[in-house]
Amino acid sequence: MPSCAAPTCTNSYKKGFRLFVFPRGQHRRKQWLINCQRLNWTPSNNSHLCDVHFERSQFEQRRMDGKQKLKPNAIPTLFNCNRSNSLKRIGWNKKKDAAFLTSTE
Repeated sequence: MPSCAAPTCTNSYKKGFRLFVFPRGQHRRKQWLINCQRLNWTPSNNSHLCDVHFERSQFEQRRMDGKQKLKPNAIPTLFNCNRSNSLKRIGWNKKKDAAFLTSTE
């Protein structure tokens, strides 16, 4: 199972977090890598970042299927969270996320 590639982040799909693969486009991939601040590392085509590293504004607001999807130009910016705070995060939960989407309409 994949896990988050951000330094000190141990979040994974098994722990209930949503993972997003590094973009294939060179420009956005470079932006993700710079923001990730991981030295001497090159992401593979299977490298991921978890949803903790993206602001809510980086996700599409309304989806009929209830899934949370990144906007096409999303950039991760949240890397100052410590490990204990990120593990306490709600994570990806269809019922809770569906309730959030419904309450924001």
